[in-house]
Order: sequence, then structure tokens, then C-alpha cells
Amino acid sequence: MAGPGPADPGGTWLGLATVLFGAAALVTWALAVRPQPAEYLRDLQRLPLWLAILGIIGFALVNPVWEEMLFRGVLLTELASVWGARIAVVLQAVLFGAAHLAGFPSGAVGMVMAGTWGFALGILRLRTGGILLPYLVHVTANAVIGTLAVLILR
Repeated sequence: MAGPGPADPGGTWLGLATVLFGAAALVTWALAVRPQPAEYLRDLQRLPLWLAILGIIGFALVNPVWEEMLFRGVLLTELASVWGARIAVVLQAVLFGAAHLAGFPSGAVGMVMAGTWGFALGILRLRTGGILLPYLVHVTANAVIGTLAVLILR
């Protein structure tokens, strides 16, 4: 499994671009579709705002830990050792998208969005050689999702 990875200014800029593009895509999708948030996000809507903010922070920090370790750590590393990095990035992205069928966004659109996101995170992982930057970028996406659910999609 990969460690945090070396500092790479090019990877940092790619991470920032991924954050901005991902946030814009999520906000545009949410405002256009006005979806019903997933149950765990609806639970946050029922809390006082200060507690909901703590819930968003917890969700944003904890959920990406296991997803990054599994998809960009173990799966990408092992798939790359068998089929090469390019195929591994695509396969882990497809699996990441499929794992988000019932996520937020959900359904086929959610799978495509999550798969595209997983592809970008896989590229970041290869670029930096570690999972720290993909994790940090993933945290921002989950923070945007939580914020959309609690503050906009009421």
C-alpha cells in the first residue's frame, strides 16, 4: 500500500484543479436536479446547525480514509502490479463508481460522477506516489456534499 507520497508542486496544482472542478460539478448537479440527500445526510439536516457542521466535518474526514486506503491504496497498487498503471486507474475508478450506486449522487449519474472522481483521484495517486493528496482532495468533495445536503437541499 502507498504512503503519503512526496511533495510535488505539479500534483498540488492538479489536486487544486480537481477540487475546483469537482466542487463546481457537485454544486451544478445539486442545483439542477435538487435531489433528495442520502439518509445519513438527511439526519444531519435535523440537527442544530453547529452540530450539523460537526457532522459534516466528521463525514468529510472519516469516510475518505477507508475509501482512499481501499481504492487508491490497495486496489490501485495491486491492479497496477498485474495489469499496469493505466488499466489499474480505470479499473479502480469503475469499481469506485459502482460502489457509489446508492451514494450521493446516486444511481447511474452518481456512478458516473463517482467513477470520474475516482479516475481523477487515481491519477493524483500515481502523480504523487501516495494517498495523502487524493485523501485531502476527497475530503473537500465530502465537505461540499455535506454542505449541499445541510444548507442547500433542505
